[in-house]
This record gives sequence, C-alpha cells and structure tokens, in this order.
Amino acid sequence: LLERGSLTRGELRTLTGLSKPTTSEVLRRLTEAGLAVLAGHTTGGPGPNAEIYAANPRAGYAVAVTVREKAEVSQTSLSTAVCDLLGRVVARHHEDVEFGSDTDPVHVVSSAVRRLCRTARVDMGGVQHVHLGLPGSYDAETHTLYWSVANPSPYTRVERHGGADAVPLGAPADLYSNSTVAI
Repeated sequence: LLERGSLTRGELRTLTGLSKPTTSEVLRRLTEAGLAVLAGHTTGGPGPNAEIYAANPRAGYAVAVTVREKAEVSQTSLSTAVCDLLGRVVARHHEDVEFGSDTDPVHVVSSAVRRLCRTARVDMGGVQHVHLGLPGSYDAETHTLYWSVANPSPYTRVERHGGADAVPLGAPADLYSNSTVAI
C-alpha cells in the first residue's frame, strides 16, 4: 500500500501472492490497527464493487529539524518539518533563533517542534521519529555530535542517549551533522 497507493484485495493478492483468506485477514488487521483505511469502491465493472484500501497517512508522523549557522550575522536558523506516513510534508516552519550562553538548545528545538505539531494539528503521540541535523561533526562510534553553533563556547557536546533522551519529545531521535541533512 505504501509503494503502490490504493489497491483492491484482488490487486493486493496478485502483488503479494497471498491467498484470499490471508489477504482479507491482513487487511482486517491493518485496518483495525489504523494503518490502512477503506478509501472507496470500484465501480462500473461486472459483479460487486470491490473495496479499495490505502495506507492511512495519519497513522504516524516524522519530524525533521535542521539547525543552521548564519556566519555572516552570527545568527542561527531553525527549520522544522512534519511529514505523514506517506512522506508528504504536512507543515513546515523556519525561524531565526538565539543561542546565548544561558539558552538551552534542547529546549529551543523541543519547543519549536511542539509549536509546529500544534500548528499542523498533529498529536505529539503520533510522532514516531525525530531527525535532527545540527552544525558540527558527528562521532558515530560514541554517538556524540560536537555542535559548533555560534555562541560563547566553541562547542556544545550533544550526546545521543538511546535516541529519545537527546530531544525530549517522546519519540526516538537521530542526530546528524548538517552535511547529511536537507530540509
């Protein structure tokens, strides 16, 4: 359903090679779990109209965050986007932020994500993953990003503590150097 879009049971059965009863059971389970929805019915052909199923785009969301330095003005920008299960951007926001010596960058990022989700009417409980890109260098062995954001200290060490602890949003988070991220 994610690859092909809307499908009837027959089309799904042909693509997967599953039996009729197994295909029906799989669709029943996906629908009960909220991962698939009944999207309509076929019309105009002989016999009964077939049900058309699709992946439920509201079944889960991912959030992408990029923090970028603007060296020419000693300013930092924060870009956020929330995507649905189908990968469609539901909302996007860009803002300039100030990271002073007394500013908690994790709080700034978490607050921006929460504001974006409120604007998009996405419940934070539906966010399944956070992808966070920061300026700096990433040490994959120690899961540490040395963040060189323009502030009084030359580097802020951000560690990935099992994912969700890095940005307290209730969803697993991955940290990346901005060289591997684009929003």
